[in-house]
Parts: sequence; structure tokens; C-alpha cells
Amino acid sequence: MKLFNCFWLVRNLDLYHYDIRSLAGIENFKNLKTLSLEENKIEDLSPFSGLRKLKELNLCNNNIRDISTLVHCKNLKKLNIEGNKIKDLSPLTKLKKLKKLNIYNNDFKHISDLYNCKKLKELYIYHPQIMDYKQLSNIPNLKTLYVNYFETNSDDIQELQNYLPNCKIEVIWGYIF
Repeated sequence: MKLFNCFWLVRNLDLYHYDIRSLAGIENFKNLKTLSLEENKIEDLSPFSGLRKLKELNLCNNNIRDISTLVHCKNLKKLNIEGNKIKDLSPLTKLKKLKKLNIYNNDFKHISDLYNCKKLKELYIYHPQIMDYKQLSNIPNLKTLYVNYFETNSDDIQELQNYLPNCKIEVIWGYIF
């Protein structure tokens, strides 16, 4: 029983590749600031509603379709949702402190919901998901854009740079976050 009294002490938790399917109980870690759940089988994020102190969250490579519960994590500054099945990015508009975001390899068709992420400075994206590069110029404080090596050519980079003159375009190979 004493073990369960210590949840409030935990600030950082790394549960990489544990085949986790359910997050039941995670709501007991009220003081978590950093959480990595990369490479699991998570679908439901509803237990996140109580994690209001969370600043960094890695949900890379799970089975997530709905991120609406993340609106309760108002202190998030870094979010990695790469490699999921997310179609709707609109909940991200509620994350006013978000500075770094990886949305690479998901199912969304546009990024207009990111326009309200005023503090967003770094964005990782698989650029063919964006049909119109002009959309990126509407993210006001974007300083660095990371795009995929395999899907990028010099003409694409030049076009991106034309729309984002104050943004550094980085071509990446593989996973970086």
C-alpha cells in the first residue's frame, strides 16, 4: 500500500515499448512533467485529463486516433504524436504553450488548426501531407521546420523557403525528436 502513496513524487516516467494498451492508473501521477509512451499499443487517452502539470509527452507509434483529451494538458510544451492514426488536429489549438510538435506520419489532410498555436517554434511533418505549402506561413512563430528526406527535393525546399523566409528548413533522415 505504501507504494501507491508515492505516485505524487514521480516527475518523469519512461514506458518505452512495454506493449501497453491501457493507461488506467496514469491519472494518479498528478505531478508528472515528462512522460514517454513511445512504441506501445495505446488507443484511448482519456486518463490524461488529470495530468495538468505535464510539459513533455511522447506518444510516438501507438494506435491513437483521437487526441481531444490532451486539451486538459494545458502546460504541454513538447508533444510527439508521430506514427499514429490522427485525422483531427483541432484539439492542439487549446495547447497555448506548445513550442515543439511532431505530427509526422498521421492521417490529417490540413494543418489549419495549427495557426492558433502561437508559440509553436518547431514542427516535424511529413510534408506531402500538406498540399499547399502556403498553409505553413500561417504559423506565426515557426522557426524550424523538419521535413522527410525521402519525400523532399530541392524544388520543394526552395518553395517552402519562399513561403517561410524566417524559418530554417531541415531535411531529416529517420526519427529525431
